[in-house]
Amino acid sequence: MENFSKVLSVSFAFFFDSKKSRRLIPIIESLGKVDRSKFEKPDAGYCSLNDWFRRKIKKDLLIKSIPRNDKILFSPCEGMVRFYRKFSFSSSIKVKKLFHSLEEFVQIPLEKEKIYDVFDFQLRPRDCHVVYSNVDGKITHQSNIGGKYLPVNFFGRLFFNNLFCKNRRDISVIDTENLGKIYFIEVGALNVGSIRQIVKSGQTIRKGQEKSYFQFGGSAVVIIIEQGKIKTDLNNLGRYVFVGSPIGNL
Repeated sequence: MENFSKVLSVSFAFFFDSKKSRRLIPIIESLGKVDRSKFEKPDAGYCSLNDWFRRKIKKDLLIKSIPRNDKILFSPCEGMVRFYRKFSFSSSIKVKKLFHSLEEFVQIPLEKEKIYDVFDFQLRPRDCHVVYSNVDGKITHQSNIGGKYLPVNFFGRLFFNNLFCKNRRDISVIDTENLGKIYFIEVGALNVGSIRQIVKSGQTIRKGQEKSYFQFGGSAVVIIIEQGKIKTDLNNLGRYVFVGSPIGNL
């Protein structure tokens, strides 16, 4: 199953980049009840399913969606968000279906004496897969970890142990003034051919700025923040959010 998913994802990636894949757009929009009015659309229409998948939110709507209060942390993407509290660097954690430890997941040095909180965003195929920064800061590290393309939906999370550590993922470290270092991870999944970083290591990034995007498929975004920096009423049961939806307070 694991090897098959990678072959399947690579094969679909070629099709989703083709003009023929455009035929699927109205079907997915109808089944997913996508609000087309929220997104920019090229004059000539979308050239492929992947082009539609990385559609951009209209600028005026994006500006209205981003909270002006600097004390509010908002969602960087559409999807189902879950929150997990108080995890150390190397200890096994309650979400072992996703990853056994932060150390194995990010594979870069974290400050081992600190405790961390984790935001987990699950993006569905109907969701916009452009990821926006929800902080102001400087990207001080970027790396990618090769892996498989297992599904990160309900069934993938149910059947695959240590799921996120098996899948391909991109790691970014952002230095911020109010939150310290935050770890921003995009996780690929079934049918996701690639993850593209728009802002590179060494560059500054602003709230509401496009950070990255996925090709077509289901995927996930994980944000790791030092424990106690954010107050939130989120839990591991999940809540659907949009770009700009408040998820916590400093």
